[in-house]
Parts: sequence; C-alpha cells; structure tokens
Amino acid sequence: MTLEKPRRVLVILNAAASGFFRRPVREICQVITSEFSAHEIASEIVLAFGGLLDRRAKQAAAAGTIDAVIAGGGDGTAAAVAAGLAQTNLPFGILPLGRFNHFARDLGIPANFEQAIAIVASGHVATIDAGEVNGHLFVNNSSLGAYPFLLLDREKWWRRRGLLRPAAMFLAGYKLLRQYPL
Repeated sequence: MTLEKPRRVLVILNAAASGFFRRPVREICQVITSEFSAHEIASEIVLAFGGLLDRRAKQAAAAGTIDAVIAGGGDGTAAAVAAGLAQTNLPFGILPLGRFNHFARDLGIPANFEQAIAIVASGHVATIDAGEVNGHLFVNNSSLGAYPFLLLDREKWWRRRGLLRPAAMFLAGYKLLRQYPL
C-alpha cells in the first residue's frame, strides 16, 4: 500500500546500535539528512538510548507535527519505537543499523540505509502484526526458555568486561551449559 509521501519525519537513532561502528555518528546523521532532503523531506534526528526510544516515539506521535517516525538501529530499536507508536496511526520506518536486522530483512528493507530512506520517501506502507508478552510489545520475535538468559549473560560479558560479542557468546554459552547441562 502507498500513502502520501511524508513531508517531515523524526529519525530516532539508537546511539548504541552496532551499525555506528561502521561509520561515525556524524557521518550517518549527515547522510540521513542529505538523503531525506534529496527526497524533499525535512528530517529531525534524535540520538537516544534504551528506554528513551519508546518515549521519544510517544512524544512525536502526541505532538502531531510529523508524518512518520523512523527507527535507526536493530531489532530491539525497532521493537522499542514500535511500542511507542502502538495505538497510533503514525507510519513507522526502519533504517537498519543493527547487527542482524532480522525484522528489517523480513520486511524486505535493504541493509543500505540510503535505499531504506528511498522506501520511506516513496510512502510505501505495510501493515505488521505486533504481539505482547508480559506487558512488552514485540514485532519480530519473543524468546522463551534459556535463550533470553544466554543473551543477557552475553551482553554482560560484552559490555562490562569489554569482550568481543563472539567471545562473550561463547562464555555465556559455556556458563549456561554448566548451569543447565540437560
């Protein structure tokens, strides 16, 4: 489905997204602004972390001054911004700046964010399903069992101890297997 081309968008960038390690933040912001300008769309960019992502999306929807909210980050960023926009009619776009970008790939959004911006600029809209588990909205997946604990432990090894993610995943997996051998 195609809607009217947006004239003004709010881009909420997750300042912790792994895509920022490929390019400097300033360069990413300049490219985003330039690409939207080339499509005659005014863009405001906000850098946010974790719990602020959904709040910024809610604020944008309540203000009523923009035509769409764009999430710049990975699957967690997309879920957080989508949660902030739930129960609104404000279109939601994705700039895939995360590590895996499963949700963006499932929707056919290219990894190249210049191309992803072109999709937003075209006004292309798709209806997506959302679910809720324990009061948390999700748009791509929700995990049960050992996997969420594995990811939490991996993040602890990665953030607190400065290990690379593959090494952190290995150590978290080893700990999980020792703790729950069956």
